[in-house]
Amino acid sequence: MNMNNPFSLAGRQALITGGGTGIGLGIAKALTGAGARTIIAGRREEVLKQAAEEIGGNCHYISYDITDRAGLPALVERIEK
Repeated sequence: MNMNNPFSLAGRQALITGGGTGIGLGIAKALTGAGARTIIAGRREEVLKQAAEEIGGNCHYISYDITDRAGLPALVERIEK
């Protein structure tokens, strides 16, 4: 923990599903602002791209339908790389 900033998320990763709009977008902004490498995921690539550009910094996006449970291990592996 960074004692100078106990709320710092530097060196951490976060995956936010539905991160292109609404509450997910707000969470992505907050986590990225706190220093996390943030990945937003959702089905609408253009919305995700615009959100990632708006957030800036260390926010990235992956177009993915989270209801595809069979593909989740591959998604996690992709994010870890």
